[in-house]
Amino acid sequence: MKLKILDNEFKFENKASEVNSIINTIEGFCSSSDYILNNVIIDGESIQDYQAFIEDNISLIEEIIIEVSTIKEFINEIFLNTLDYLEKATPQIEALADTFYSANYLKEDDINKLGDLIEAIQWILETFHSINKTHNYSAKTEKFDVWEKYSIQIKKLDGVLIDLSNAIDTIDLILIADILKYEISFMFKEMIVQLKELVDVGADRSVN
Repeated sequence: MKLKILDNEFKFENKASEVNSIINTIEGFCSSSDYILNNVIIDGESIQDYQAFIEDNISLIEEIIIEVSTIKEFINEIFLNTLDYLEKATPQIEALADTFYSANYLKEDDINKLGDLIEAIQWILETFHSINKTHNYSAKTEKFDVWEKYSIQIKKLDGVLIDLSNAIDTIDLILIADILKYEISFMFKEMIVQLKELVDVGADRSVN
């Protein structure tokens, strides 16, 4: 069987004794280079749990193709996804705020929308910390001033998320609306401006 990573091609026998060598080759390449594992394609099929799949099907596999992203591309992909979400979510948040101003109780649909918003904000916070701590982005970027402004909004967003959760717990509809309209919506608009400066719109999305 063949294992392809970028321009590198490795050959292994279809034996159980080769499984560890295959997995170590994949993980070793990514850990020792400026690449992050993006996708594993085994005999034409994208596989999520590739380790288990290789173990279970080692005798049948003909080809494994590893798709990777550079760290820069990985970060840019996060920026693009975040920007796309913020641009779509901002008008929806403002509309949701108006709903709460005139509401007398929390409807199930509104609760679901708030849940989706909180989940999205948590993802934004988690990916920010991953970029900043794991990949030390602040020390590498040439747009440090823009990143610092974005970081400030992230820190504010972290605090506002707590306030929003408390307002939901106490069913304070006016406070929920105020937080959505005057804090989160404003922060999202600021973050959109900053992300448009940070993203590289012409970057490749993945490397095969």
